[in-house]
Amino acid sequence: MSRRWGTLVVGILIGLGAGAAGWSALNRDSSTEFAIAQAERPAITATVEQRDLSTITSYPGTLGFSNSITVRSAINGTLTAVANAELIRGDVVFEIDGEPTVLLYGELPLWRNLDSDSDDGADVLEMETNLVAMGFTAEGALLIDGHYDEATAVAVESWETAMGFADPDGSFEVAQVVIGPGQLRLEDPVSVGSSVQGGSQISVAMVTERVTDTVDDAGLAVGQNRSTTEEVTVEVDPTEQDQFVVGQTVNLVIADGTNAEGTVVEIGDTARRVGNGANATLVIDVVIEPVVVPGTDLVQGPVTIEVPTEVVTGATAVPVRALLTLSEGGYAVEVVSATGTHLVGIDVGLFSDGFVEVTGDLSPGDQVVVPS
Repeated sequence: MSRRWGTLVVGILIGLGAGAAGWSALNRDSSTEFAIAQAERPAITATVEQRDLSTITSYPGTLGFSNSITVRSAINGTLTAVANAELIRGDVVFEIDGEPTVLLYGELPLWRNLDSDSDDGADVLEMETNLVAMGFTAEGALLIDGHYDEATAVAVESWETAMGFADPDGSFEVAQVVIGPGQLRLEDPVSVGSSVQGGSQISVAMVTERVTDTVDDAGLAVGQNRSTTEEVTVEVDPTEQDQFVVGQTVNLVIADGTNAEGTVVEIGDTARRVGNGANATLVIDVVIEPVVVPGTDLVQGPVTIEVPTEVVTGATAVPVRALLTLSEGGYAVEVVSATGTHLVGIDVGLFSDGFVEVTGDLSPGDQVVVPS
């Protein structure tokens, strides 16, 4: 709250300082001096507007992703390559001894190698779904049915050949793939040239977009449902928890100045301690989900959350700089008419974005003088 009022006071003082100068000129005893002052002052005017006003409280937060997975090697060997970009289905995640390990989408971890002798199962169905999604359909013969038949083997061999596996044979091996719930971004992978063991960690991967596959009734085509996993987390003082409401819309200002709308999706119900000793503070965690993924290259890092804390809809408003202070107290604006200008006393309400809510003998569309 102190941040907000600090900003408003500075804005008010600037506007009122300019207004005081204008009122000083109006209070001169000599009408000649007033006319000279009017002639010397540039004729800057502004239109009285009807607009929505709101005060904003800003909170620091962090933009990141809500989901991650651990990427592991299934075999022993030397890490000969590792990806350094956003990964989608069919991309090579890393190579062991020159053999690729490819990203496929799904929720079910692979636990067995698959071939035409394998029992039917959900893992076969997941693998077939990915083959069709990547365009390996055995010339339309592959049916997504969880059964590893001849058409499945043909599609697997075509995929192995396209990916550059040393021995494409139509058998599907656990070591050939990483299963993830969608698009991935690797975080601090181990260095190329490192020796790895089966089950050892190659990297933690952030899930940047979740993809859920859907299969048509005939088992021949694959569609996708996509959802962002980007979110903003905010640590809020428990005394300010009531500034947030689940479902509330807030503005997100990314570090590069990009703006995006966000929706409050979660408010913690338990305070936790941050820091140690006398400097420790209690915070409540608030989670905000971008309505649309921000159009920026900055997908992680600091972000400012702007929360409207007071709102007036359809207010009659003038620029703050148009306010004049009256010697007897209160405020006025100088209204332009066909015959010149005259002062109109007003009451002020909410200040926002360089404008102030006013009530008095003013209407939207009137012209008021803005001191230069």
